[in-house]
Amino acid sequence: MMIDVPKYNDIIGCFVAELIESNAIDFKDVLEVSNVIDNRAQYGPNFITSIISEFLSSYPESKLLDAWKSSNVKAADFFEGDIKDILVNDMKDKIVDSSISSVWPLAAVAKYLKNNMDSKNPDEIIKYVESQLDKNTLKSSAFVEVFIGRCIKYVTTKTIFQNQFRPREHSRELYKEKEEIITKIKPVISHFINNNNSVDVIYSIQDYCLDTKYRIDEKSKITLFENLVRIFINSEIVDKSSLDNYTKDKRSSPNKNKIVNSPSFQKFTESINQA
Repeated sequence: MMIDVPKYNDIIGCFVAELIESNAIDFKDVLEVSNVIDNRAQYGPNFITSIISEFLSSYPESKLLDAWKSSNVKAADFFEGDIKDILVNDMKDKIVDSSISSVWPLAAVAKYLKNNMDSKNPDEIIKYVESQLDKNTLKSSAFVEVFIGRCIKYVTTKTIFQNQFRPREHSRELYKEKEEIITKIKPVISHFINNNNSVDVIYSIQDYCLDTKYRIDEKSKITLFENLVRIFINSEIVDKSSLDNYTKDKRSSPNKNKIVNSPSFQKFTESINQA
């Protein structure tokens, strides 16, 4: 019989942490158990984060990292769904704010961007991101998805979604506010963006806008996408060809279909090309 995970999370976490520290089991065993948790999508994250939290409450982080590395597991395997839903779209940032960042570099980057975009200078932010992720990860679409998603989330939570229950209506003033913030963080974004991943940037903006949990209608989501892409192009973070390449790209999804089939998209692309 499966133990009631939501009810006994802390007890389970403490017990399992002790077993891991004593080398009775490892995190690969923990992953196998997490795979059979009832309603894993809802309760699985609490299962692993409670274990890590309890481990860190009793032992130094170095011991956790040693146990994690020797188990040869990936943090993402403990979660279901898209990474962006976990590290970007959750309005409460439960996983980002949890202790999982100790063993999940992408989560650590997401947490750092959330907490330090206002207080750290671009060089400090760039140095931290590069210290957490290897070169292959920095080139991956998963990194672009999380990195751009967190940057856009930073921009929008200071502007259109400043009040999460009552998003502001699109206006010239709101556009300028977004533009000013993006200009401020441009050195950070531009450091990690180039011609090889600029189309992924457009996709990341697309998914952030269309998958947002904030209460705005479909038309407003598409307008937000168009505004953000326009600012990225006008700020020379990506060039005009990125939008054209995005349009021609063969990757298909419900979100992309909504964008390219919207009544405003042709006029939007024409205005970008004529600017």
